[in-house]
Amino acid sequence: MIHTYAVPGLGGGYSLGIPSLEGLKKFIQDLVTGWNYFGMSWTSFEAETPFNFNDLNGATCTMVSAGAGTVVGYQFARTSVSGQIFFRESNGKCMFATRDFFINVNTGGKDLQIGAGGAGVGGPLMLIK
Repeated sequence: MIHTYAVPGLGGGYSLGIPSLEGLKKFIQDLVTGWNYFGMSWTSFEAETPFNFNDLNGATCTMVSAGAGTVVGYQFARTSVSGQIFFRESNGKCMFATRDFFINVNTGGKDLQIGAGGAGVGGPLMLIK
């Protein structure tokens, strides 16, 4: 079964395009260089804390990335997710607290972009299906 989540996020970033001259050239350049596409490519990993897919709904997701390219580029990206779950302590007591589900998972790969940039964003995961 495939689970789909959206991440409405907030964060900061910086991008650097090809230097422009002025006026119309700048407008055309901004139009051409102001896009990118990043298809996340997950690597296999083991969870820090056992969780199920229902635990991910509302969990906090953060992504840090940097990349560069001229049409075909590469995006270096790391993704972390944490959330509220019940867990059993070593003494057997059950608690409800925030735990890391996974941290710094490599989600980088090839992308489409013109220029270079980086970003750090975060927000809650929202289950779509």
